[in-house]
Amino acid sequence: MLLSIYVAGMLHSSRQGAVFFGAIALLYGVLFSLLAAEDYALLMGATLVFAVLSLIMMLTRKFNWYGNNED
Repeated sequence: MLLSIYVAGMLHSSRQGAVFFGAIALLYGVLFSLLAAEDYALLMGATLVFAVLSLIMMLTRKFNWYGNNED
């Protein structure tokens, strides 16, 4: 909660502070569920990393990493 208030003040936007709070709450929820499910923690963690990596790959697939101006 303190971090979201700080972000809202720093960015002068309570909406962005609320979005940050939601993202951090979701992250803490996922981490808590990973720690609570001891038997499936490795499987859930590997699946989560795979999903995040897949999302990043899909979002950046059309990004021109080398700055070439080829069309």
